[in-house]
Amino acid sequence: MSILQFVISLKGLHQQAIWTNTCRVTLTRTRLTTLLRF
Repeated sequence: MSILQFVISLKGLHQQAIWTNTCRVTLTRTRLTTLLRF
């Protein structure tokens, strides 16, 4: 495994983590606004 491949895989994992966090935040925010609405 070359250093370049290692860096690319790391970047992929990092992006996946960011995407997961974004989804989680959006879900939480939606849930909060729904709770506040009622």
